[in-house]
Amino acid sequence: MQRIRSEFQFDRDLDAAPTAFATEKNRFKFRCGMCGGPMFVDRALKNKLEKAREEGLEENPLVCDECERDFQEDERPA
Repeated sequence: MQRIRSEFQFDRDLDAAPTAFATEKNRFKFRCGMCGGPMFVDRALKNKLEKAREEGLEENPLVCDECERDFQEDERPA
């Protein structure tokens, strides 16, 4: 049975995704965990990241789109 993309992503809040630039909603600046480039997140994600940092999470889980693409390409079998 085939399904359309909107059926797979109906529960994802795509507006809450980090962006490479500041928006009305994504006003808080963080850095990509791989390249260190700037990313902007909304208040809810900012609070989650700060709480994780306070609880001892050493690694930054945010990864920008470019690093994600590079990572995906590196994972493909040759």
